[in-house]
Amino acid sequence: MDLRKTLSRTWGPFFQSYGRLRLIQERAIPPILAGENVILVSPAATGKTEAAVAPAVERLLAGGQGPLCLLYLSPTRALVNDLEIRLRDPLRTLGISLAVQTGDRPRLSRSRPEDCLITTPESLDSLLCRFPAPLPGIRIIILDELHVLDNTFRGDQMICLLNRLSRFHLQSPAQTIALSATLADPAETGSRYLNDPVVIEDPMKRGLVGHIVEDLGSAISLMRTEGLRKALLFCNSRKDVEQISVSLADAWPRERILVHHGSLSRAEREETERTFRHWDWGICVATMTLEFGIDIGDIDATLLFRPPPSPSSFLQRVGRSCRRKHDMVAICVADKEEDRRLFQTLIRLASEGKIESIDYAPDPSVIVQQAFSILYGRPRGVAIDVLVDALSPLAPPDRIERILDHLSEKGFIEPGMRSSLRATTRLMDMGERGLIHSNIPDQKEYRITDIESGRHIGSLVLSAARGSTLLLSGRVWEIVELKKDTLGVKMVKGPMARTHFSRRYQTGAFTPYLPPDLPMI
Repeated sequence: MDLRKTLSRTWGPFFQSYGRLRLIQERAIPPILAGENVILVSPAATGKTEAAVAPAVERLLAGGQGPLCLLYLSPTRALVNDLEIRLRDPLRTLGISLAVQTGDRPRLSRSRPEDCLITTPESLDSLLCRFPAPLPGIRIIILDELHVLDNTFRGDQMICLLNRLSRFHLQSPAQTIALSATLADPAETGSRYLNDPVVIEDPMKRGLVGHIVEDLGSAISLMRTEGLRKALLFCNSRKDVEQISVSLADAWPRERILVHHGSLSRAEREETERTFRHWDWGICVATMTLEFGIDIGDIDATLLFRPPPSPSSFLQRVGRSCRRKHDMVAICVADKEEDRRLFQTLIRLASEGKIESIDYAPDPSVIVQQAFSILYGRPRGVAIDVLVDALSPLAPPDRIERILDHLSEKGFIEPGMRSSLRATTRLMDMGERGLIHSNIPDQKEYRITDIESGRHIGSLVLSAARGSTLLLSGRVWEIVELKKDTLGVKMVKGPMARTHFSRRYQTGAFTPYLPPDLPMI
């Protein structure tokens, strides 16, 4: 009742349908109302979005909202679209205008910017360069699904974007709220994005019922035996999604099979999401595009065709099932003995609530991408010390200056007036073509080979770099050799549950622009 009184404006629009507040909401609302920076960690479907947005909007209404006062950053365009559907009516009821901006939907009004903007890091990057006028009024920033971006080139890009906002645009420091479902060390992770964050965790752990079967036919038979009618079937590549969706028709009605992956048009993806949300039975075959919190209705089980690349990804996928029940249900398809062993390990770790711990290492390709973005947005030039300071979250000054010198040698940047740097015509042309705001690389399929035995272990679709680590065949492997279509790996000794991953296995698209002799951090 006390929280209901403090949320005098937002309680009805956001919580009227709740029988009672969830634990994470009870814990999160007071510090957010107090203006503290907060990181919320709680399983999927526990109400984190409402726990953050309702008190944030309450603060804005108390202080008088204005153009673009709330910035909501989300990792994928599909999730941005889903958030718009969830928040549009409550915000409209409160008189708060909402805009969405992504590569698919550039909608923020230039003449009269809306109060709230939901966007991706890449689209925010574009705004900083092309339309910074409304940014000074931002008072609250919400970072959604932080575990998806952290310790990747996209997470490092977001760190720099937040730094640029704070140093160059905001009239006063913004309150920052981060949301995540799975983090090994929330305080350590949160400190990269938030100043002095308060960590709010929900200790609830969901149970897991895990099955391992030999093929898709057995998976469908198990679904029917167990009375499971609606399922998400995750694959690790778009190619597998397309092939599985066709072969699945031998065991499941073709008209009740949907497909979802990043190569589909926005209209196709959104139609799949709407259709699956309203179905009471059927199967949607998808890549990681549906791994996150997009509303597709309640599903009875998660099917996994081959193991995902990490324990956190496995937990994220199986967490999509039975969201209104306590136990998750996972049916794992393993046609190889090594896949079976890996699934057994992943099920055990998920049941214990354990995920991998990854030592943080910033991706230096982000220094290139952000230098390009900053200089493109300021064609008259930027003082060298100011540019180095903007990039400082990712590397010490001497390392940044080494990269800037290399970019100058390659003709992307040049000296300006009074110890400044500016973009060359070559870089400005890249910016005009929209080639500088995204650091997302194309992925390819590699054969994975144990360099000690010469044994072929398997294949994965990923972007790879030496020093990266990956999961395959129930073991942790370090990439030590890259060839055209083959990765040479070496097994990392020790139990997987205790292994610290040295790096993510993806590197940014701007990696080729780095000095070839740049040492690893």
